Amino acid sequence: LFEMEAGAVSAYIGAEYREEKYLDRYDPQSEAGQVGGSAGNTAGGNRDVTSVFFEALVPFMDNLEMSVAGRYDDYSDFGNNFAPKVSFRYQPLDNLTLRASWGQGFRAPTLDILTQKTSFSATSVRDPQSCVAQGQDPGCSLQINDFIQANAELQPEDSDQFAIGLAYEPTDWFNFTADYWDINITNRIRSFGAQTIINNEINDRANPPGLYCDRAPSGSITACYTGFGNEGTVDTSGVDLNFKFNYELFGGQVASNFQWSHLLDQSVDGNDDYVGFAGLPANRAVLWNTFSYGDWSLGYNINFIDGQDATTSDAAVGSWVTHDLQFNYNAPWDGRFSVGVRN
Repeated sequence: LFEMEAGAVSAYIGAEYREEKYLDRYDPQSEAGQVGGSAGNTAGGNRDVTSVFFEALVPFMDNLEMSVAGRYDDYSDFGNNFAPKVSFRYQPLDNLTLRASWGQGFRAPTLDILTQKTSFSATSVRDPQSCVAQGQDPGCSLQINDFIQANAELQPEDSDQFAIGLAYEPTDWFNFTADYWDINITNRIRSFGAQTIINNEINDRANPPGLYCDRAPSGSITACYTGFGNEGTVDTSGVDLNFKFNYELFGGQVASNFQWSHLLDQSVDGNDDYVGFAGLPANRAVLWNTFSYGDWSLGYNINFIDGQDATTSDAAVGSWVTHDLQFNYNAPWDGRFSVGVRN
């Protein structure tokens, strides 16, 4: 675009048009419910999307630059949206980079979940009220009639995200990155199964419109109507760390990469923090290791998932560690032989 003291301001713009056509057709007997068992149902629909986008890079100084970007989308079925983003990159030292970014996002529901015909499932759930009404232990497991359906009330989701971090290389054989991120999602699109709907009822949390469980006068569930819905406002934040090592050992080369993700918090509409409960472990980590010697290499990975506390329907689980091992031989004719074991 033009020159500044630290360099040229550059930019690009683009446009995109696409038509989405979706069809997943089941056989008529299954669609009519005449076949035992269920694996979904017919879905189909179409939409068109027109988009315009841009990005510009502004070098304020030799070691400080700003990037500004934006995208405008016009959906034939969900209206339009503009999502901006701005980020900064500052390099005070040759081996140290600081970075920060803020942006917004937009996601429309996909055609399959908007247009699916209702399908049936005999779903196993835990519902103390139904168990007691049927003369069983409150902790029993029982099957209920589950009707999985499209949700005409489904809305797009919007998000705001902020991140700040650094990349540092103190030596030739070691470098690391550290990043903090914070995400706010409005009207998050997610699947609401029968157990989720039951848990929300037990904990006095609202379910999305059109998704609920019917109960007999005794309190026992007669049927649940499930599917995708919007889940209020989700707030979550976390920290990601990545450490890389490269060094010589026994005449060969070792490359190690340790990645750790820590979930600080996750809540819906400002309610309880779900971190540490089933499905949301506080910590995940992976250690990749490769030892190369001539045409041979050995890979050994360790994968870790933190333990999780019990919820209304799920038992507590301990931490989970798995191991991957692989041997490789690089043939002189640009081929490679590998043998390994995962988990």
